[in-house]
Amino acid sequence: MVQNTFNYLNPKTHLVKEAVRKQIPALARRIDADLVVMGNTAKSILNQKDCFLLAVKPLGP
Repeated sequence: MVQNTFNYLNPKTHLVKEAVRKQIPALARRIDADLVVMGNTAKSILNQKDCFLLAVKPLGP
């Protein structure tokens, strides 16, 4: 069941290293993303995205 769901959702991974505040919203629009999952820079792009955003807190203190 989990594998069927994973295959249905067909997630893609993209790693943006520079100018993330501009690159991530642009990439999301270019690939017509439904959901962006991010870590510690999520807050900085909240008003720039056209899709859902899931912020994941990084491990550590």
